[in-house]
Amino acid sequence: MELKEVYQQVNSKLEDVNFSLIWKDFQKYPFALYNKNEVCIDGNLIPWDDRFLGNTSIEYQGKNIAIWNIEKSYDLDILCANLVHEMFHCYQKDKRDNRFPNDFIMLDYPDDIVNYSLKYEENKLLVNMLNTNDETIKNQLLTQFASIRNKRKQIIGDFIYQEFRTETFEGSAEFVALKTMQQISPIKFQEQVQKYCDILLKPSELYFDIRRISYFVGALFLLALDNNLFDYDLFTEETHFDLLTKNCSIFDI
Repeated sequence: MELKEVYQQVNSKLEDVNFSLIWKDFQKYPFALYNKNEVCIDGNLIPWDDRFLGNTSIEYQGKNIAIWNIEKSYDLDILCANLVHEMFHCYQKDKRDNRFPNDFIMLDYPDDIVNYSLKYEENKLLVNMLNTNDETIKNQLLTQFASIRNKRKQIIGDFIYQEFRTETFEGSAEFVALKTMQQISPIKFQEQVQKYCDILLKPSELYFDIRRISYFVGALFLLALDNNLFDYDLFTEETHFDLLTKNCSIFDI
């Protein structure tokens, strides 16, 4: 499929997405698709240049835009969701959200088996939160989840705040990608959620990549509490975990 045709099909799908249902005041941002030879932006083709590198958000002609390299073949629905992830980063920049993690600090994340074991228990609680519609049970699980996190904080100290920041900054972008998929293809949405749950429940090498796994934890945490999110201003100085667990009665582990 030609680059311009892919752009038109993706743009058509995104025009049907109700962004305000995904996140309060969120909207569709400009985007560009590119390969090694050319870029399609606003439906027009221009020669590729080195401003277009990676799959990310960039400033282009004074505006934040999402960009994606499509030299590999992509499922168009998944491509749409990925672009919305990057559009959300555009939105975060416009909102001056500075809750991004310090990747240099994350390089020294402690290799502590007790911490990882507790994190696994935490992830099981998170998946259970996602799978129940009973608000009483969900709140009980959230309290257990927060209590384990409090214990992990005692073990690894301030490193845990880098997890919270990654969950907030990257997890929220992944959350809006999931919510986009929910509108475009409910079946693929369910498949993607199950994939993320499996990642949390089946220990693998990814388990020790704290930055990467925090994308999934952050997304599922918001998804589990989705019914209540519009009650909060999610662009504060606080991380989403700190904000959404304020009323939890933490107990000792």
